[in-house]
Amino acid sequence: MSLDAMLAAHDETALEAVANKGLVRRAQKDVSKGVLDVLERAEDRAVLSVETQTVELTSDGPKRASCTCPANTVCRHIIGAMLFLRDSSLADGEQANSNFATNERTVGAASDQPAIVRAELSALPPEAVSKFAGADLQKALEFAAQHQGATITDQGATSIVRFSDELGTVTFIAGQGLQGAISKGPKSKTRLLVAAAALLLRRAEGVALPELEEASGISSSTASIQLDTAYLNDVLIGLENALTAVMSGTPELAEETLFDLAISARAQAAPRLSSELRRLTKSAHLAREHHIDFSPEAYLQASANTYALVNALIKSPGDNRLTGVLRRNYQPREDLTLMMLGAYMWKAESGARGLTVLGYSSSTREWYSTTNARAAGADPTFTP
Repeated sequence: MSLDAMLAAHDETALEAVANKGLVRRAQKDVSKGVLDVLERAEDRAVLSVETQTVELTSDGPKRASCTCPANTVCRHIIGAMLFLRDSSLADGEQANSNFATNERTVGAASDQPAIVRAELSALPPEAVSKFAGADLQKALEFAAQHQGATITDQGATSIVRFSDELGTVTFIAGQGLQGAISKGPKSKTRLLVAAAALLLRRAEGVALPELEEASGISSSTASIQLDTAYLNDVLIGLENALTAVMSGTPELAEETLFDLAISARAQAAPRLSSELRRLTKSAHLAREHHIDFSPEAYLQASANTYALVNALIKSPGDNRLTGVLRRNYQPREDLTLMMLGAYMWKAESGARGLTVLGYSSSTREWYSTTNARAAGADPTFTP
């Protein structure tokens, strides 16, 4: 990939994934002030001066760029250099970038627009994903199996995988492959999240992933596992440590701890606890990002509620009102032809809610109903 192609792939969406909106805006102001100048320019490399700093860019992307400023991550000088070079690129490069399609869909749904990133990742040999995941491959398979409700958004030269419970997002950028993917989640889980997102994206494009199907079976079979008191005690300790970390100004440690506990809670057949832990993980992430939506009081209250839930589970580990319910067993029967005549939404005092659909069979002259329900706490975005 040439330097021009790399720059064309990094539109505002990609740059915001690499850094953040605020940093991109500051870099745009630097460009508008005219404080950038090109010192060297080649097909796969460029050196620029940005104010008093020197930036070196290559076709490998911003993560491998260098700047003389003291920042140890992608800084505004690097972003500004990319904006400056991209805006001064040849017209055909700009036209190629403008031709990228924008489309959002759920994993597994069909798309009527071509997506460059999805085509690139789908063309990778299976061993490429396995090699990238390394020791995290099995965890990535299980994580992907648990998050098949993730959405893929194709925007410009990027494809963004958003996991259904908001534990993180992964942005793939055209031409950057797996190594150049941007993960918004616990830093130590970057390889796991990127590998899981790649598996989901490839599966959405029809790439056969037998390992993923096996992982799905592993995930669903754990629904019969009873909660373990030792595990619940570990959760209590984790909640205490996470609270201390958030309140003492080291939320990245809390995010790591809560992320692991949230995944474990799902494996332990406790969807309600898993939901609460995911909510806390998201809150810890907001604290790490110094986001305006983070509230220490709300985090303390949510931690207290989760702590109380865990203590209740220790006393009554088999109570479905505390664990929540992922699925119900049923007895299959012969096919029926039904006239669907009505439906109604409902909500229980416990916070569970659902939709019940009513049907009538003219052959048996009987009424039938089917319900799609969510237990209280099973949806991280739902507040009873």
